[in-house]
Amino acid sequence: MRKMDWLRLLAPFLLLLSPTRSPAVAAAVTVQPAPELEGLHRYLVDRRFSGSVLVARGDKILLNRGYGMANYEWNIPADPETKYKLASVTKQFTAAAILLLQERGKLSVNDNICKWIDPCPAAWRPVTLHHLLTHSSGVGSPHNLPDFAKTARLPATPAELAAMSAALPMDFAPGTQWAYSNGGYNLLGIVIERASGKSYAEFLRTEIFEPLGMRNSGYDDGKAVLAKRADGYDFKESKLVRANFEDMSVPYSAGGLYSTVEDLRIWYKALFGKRFLSEASLRAMLGEAGGKVRYPTHEYRGLTLLYGYGLENGPLGRIVLPGFDGKQYFHTGSIEGFRSLATYVPEQDITVIAISNVTGVLPLLLLSQKAVAALTGKAEPTKVAPLTPPAGAAPTPAQPAANAPVR
Repeated sequence: MRKMDWLRLLAPFLLLLSPTRSPAVAAAVTVQPAPELEGLHRYLVDRRFSGSVLVARGDKILLNRGYGMANYEWNIPADPETKYKLASVTKQFTAAAILLLQERGKLSVNDNICKWIDPCPAAWRPVTLHHLLTHSSGVGSPHNLPDFAKTARLPATPAELAAMSAALPMDFAPGTQWAYSNGGYNLLGIVIERASGKSYAEFLRTEIFEPLGMRNSGYDDGKAVLAKRADGYDFKESKLVRANFEDMSVPYSAGGLYSTVEDLRIWYKALFGKRFLSEASLRAMLGEAGGKVRYPTHEYRGLTLLYGYGLENGPLGRIVLPGFDGKQYFHTGSIEGFRSLATYVPEQDITVIAISNVTGVLPLLLLSQKAVAALTGKAEPTKVAPLTPPAGAAPTPAQPAANAPVR
């Protein structure tokens, strides 16, 4: 074949690869830190934080920028439009999808899981969607098995994920205790698919991301070519290494989404601004439905937290030292090579979103609370409170929240 023929064949692909012709790689708008956040900014630079951070109060963005690199092999800097794996921050979108389907009359959070899962083990018959949403179902999670790291490398269908959980014994009777369960949230993804008639990825795209203008968010199937996708790394033994591989079909609806700090702010403005869910659905999601609805609490680093639907509810400022009071709605995320945290302070209308693509360097809990303290006039936290009770403790007995009487 002649040289000119090769050039004609390659021309369309060269155009696709040209950065000058792709709006997806346009420069992101960085917002340098407001005066109150200069200390936080210096801290992130000094500690060599890698990732993106957005801090807003009301409609004003006070900090929105990247730190470190999205890709260390190619020295590509992180910025506000860098796409990261969200890990368990995914759960609030799964929960919101369930509530949206309930508003449309497609399901009820009081439905038994066996209405939607087939085959369904006899032990699951007392389990409701509410139990799954609040991690109080007792359904076993394959993610907790010792050899799960090997399992996570292989693709799995939603049905196969359900079968893995079905093969495990119940951890406890539904509604009696609390234990974090990725397996339970994967079952909710199946419910969304069967109630909506769409795949989990398609439902979130058409019913949440596109309507809200979250153009840089989606389900990470591991196959799509995503502009500005960050690579994940671990910092081990004073050395930066690439993170272990995990097939994204395994975290599924418990942790399979990707997004940016800017898109997550769009989400929080819509969610807490009551532009997405009804007031009743939002209260249910926050663990504040009232009436006879029961939500479990659990202990983390000596702090009692309430778990609603995909969001935690409590005084997160007490988890750092020096600590401070004030309700926050939040969730963390952890997956190979990535950590995420999104928190909202309702009294001051403060949003803090931080996502990192290097694990083992800087705790996002401390980062987020430094930002909240700076904007609320509290003393600057310097460390995270000691871990109590110890990791591996028995599941926490489910307790009703003070504002949610027992059913």
